[in-house]
Amino acid sequence: MLEYPDKLVLRINELYYTLGGEDYDCSHEEILILEPPRWKRVAGALVANSAHQKKTILDVGSGTGFVATVLGPYLTDKDQFICLDISQKFLDQCKLNLENKKFKCQLVYKQYNGMLLPFEDKSIDILTLNSVLHHIPNTELFLGEVDRVLKRGGYLVIGHEANRRFYKNKAVWTLYRILYVFLIRHPL
Repeated sequence: MLEYPDKLVLRINELYYTLGGEDYDCSHEEILILEPPRWKRVAGALVANSAHQKKTILDVGSGTGFVATVLGPYLTDKDQFICLDISQKFLDQCKLNLENKKFKCQLVYKQYNGMLLPFEDKSIDILTLNSVLHHIPNTELFLGEVDRVLKRGGYLVIGHEANRRFYKNKAVWTLYRILYVFLIRHPL
C-alpha cells in the first residue's frame, strides 16, 4: 500500500469538500436515514441525562451539521456545541443549516487543520465523530489528541465508520464496540 504524507491527504480532503462537497448529504443518504435513531439514543444517554450540568461538545468533521442537528434539541443554554471541520465551505453550510434551528446552546464554528485539536487539555466533555476516522491519515496522533482534550470521564462517540481501515484498527474497533455495548444497547 502506498503511503502519502499526512499533510497531503488532509489538503486533498479539504479541497475535495471545499470544491465539490455541495452534494455530500445526497451522496450519503444512509447517514440521514440510518444514523439519527442511534444518535438520539446517544443524546438521551449522554446529554439529556446530564441536563443539569454544563457540557462542552466537540463535533470533529461536522460537515453540514448532522450531529449538531440531532443533539441540539437536547442541549440547554448552559451548553456549548463546537462544530469543527477542515472545510470552511462545510462550516458555512453547517452554520446556515443550524441558524434557523433555534437551539438553546451556544454554537461555535472552527476550521480545523486536521492535525492538532485547537483546544485546551481536558476541556471537552463529549467528542463526536460521524463518518470521520477514515479521513484522518494519522489515527494514532488524532486519538492522542482526543485523549488530551477530553475531560476525565468524558466520552468519545464514533458513528458511521463502515470501512476497512476502521475495522482493521484494533484499538478504534475495540473502543467502538465498548461504547456500543455500554451506551447504545445499555444506555446510562
